[in-house]
Amino acid sequence: MSGSYREQAKGWSMPTEPNPLDTDLVLMNLNQVAKNAGYRVEWGTNELPDSSVHAGVCVFPKRLIQLNTGLRKLPAMAQFVLIHELAHGLLHDVYMESDDGAIRAKHEAEANTVRKLVWPHLNGYPVDFETTLDVPTPAVVAAANRILAQFGISAPGVQSTA
Repeated sequence: MSGSYREQAKGWSMPTEPNPLDTDLVLMNLNQVAKNAGYRVEWGTNELPDSSVHAGVCVFPKRLIQLNTGLRKLPAMAQFVLIHELAHGLLHDVYMESDDGAIRAKHEAEANTVRKLVWPHLNGYPVDFETTLDVPTPAVVAAANRILAQFGISAPGVQSTA
């Protein structure tokens, strides 16, 4: 994706009806998944490489997921970003600022795939506009199921074919 997170959100087709799960409840439960994994979630911009573009970041050495404060006014996007960054925390226990573009691209595709698997169960509609894995790996599926379990959701359709 290119452009700022605000520009990206303008093109999204977000539902006009309320989410199946309350937005605050979703954020609270996603925060609990992060806490259970040893991460803390906070609002801010000091860890973001460029706060005008980046909506969130997972800082592995600090066990921190930081969401851009601008997302406070965009709760659905905050969920969207938090699921993605949480996926990094669950899957990639390494510092993401790698010089290896192939590794970084793989990690981004894995995090996007977790979000693609989780999002419809929490918000009632699919999302599919970023690079994802063609076939989710067992680790990606496990991360998605770990997030969904916090909501008491058992998703038989969230499985690996690998």
